[in-house]
Amino acid sequence: MNDLQGLFSVVFGIYFAATVGAIGRFRVFDTTAAMAGDLRAALRTLAGILFLDVLPFLYYLGVLSLLRDNPTRLAEAWTSGFGVLFAGLGGFGIYRVFAALLMVRRPSKPDRFLLYSHPDELRTKVSKEHASPYGPDKVLPWESLPAFLGGVVWLGMCLAIFFGAT
Repeated sequence: MNDLQGLFSVVFGIYFAATVGAIGRFRVFDTTAAMAGDLRAALRTLAGILFLDVLPFLYYLGVLSLLRDNPTRLAEAWTSGFGVLFAGLGGFGIYRVFAALLMVRRPSKPDRFLLYSHPDELRTKVSKEHASPYGPDKVLPWESLPAFLGGVVWLGMCLAIFFGAT
């Protein structure tokens, strides 16, 4: 592993851990509710696996691959280090896009979220007890489109700085 790959790994790892720590309040991996029959909780779990595991891992591997043949020593080229710093922070854009997905409201019931069930929609007592009826609006007062655009802009800005500096 070269200097830039090492820097990227450290920054991405720290930032990714902070991002995953913040996602708990959204009850993404609510496997208890999913196993109790809450389809929306199961879909949230699948979306969480995609956006919080698979896509960040592919992003990490992609940036590592781009840096593979870069012999730049970090002490000799601070601009490359600056670009790699932003590449490490870029993963937060994936989190923001995922948060936007969680904030999508149902077209037929705009007071409810697409990936969150309300207890009165569930059949069994166990699933009703484990339902997450409130969704992200009780956590953050965001709406889906601005959160999505913010994530895309953040990721794009970070990658532009990375490609411009390395």
